[in-house]
Amino acid sequence: MDDRNLAFIALQAALEIDNILLGKAQSADVSAVQRLSELLTQNAGDSIATTGMDPVTANLLSRAFHESNPKPEQTIAGILKKARSVAGQLSKLPDSSDQLQELRSICVALSQSSLSSRRSVAYLSG
Repeated sequence: MDDRNLAFIALQAALEIDNILLGKAQSADVSAVQRLSELLTQNAGDSIATTGMDPVTANLLSRAFHESNPKPEQTIAGILKKARSVAGQLSKLPDSSDQLQELRSICVALSQSSLSSRRSVAYLSG
């Protein structure tokens, strides 16, 4: 997953979901949410062999899911399953405010995880 824009897209998606929760936007005003759904779908295809998911992406998603859920996925297959589930929920936003809040938390965690990953790589690169 190319994380150059991921942090921004995930944070923008969190803001769009926040605006829906606050009644300031309609579920039609969610371009970043849709883009994030597409990115997750591209990186969590039908099987591990077809995803091209590299270890950095798997780690990034794992950290984000761990931050937003006390029972994190422990395997690559579990991470892929969770990523597909989140992508599906983002593509068709739920009506439940609890589910929307959970998605917002995942978006924020994904943004933070992406930024942290970029800083780590920059530090190692020197």
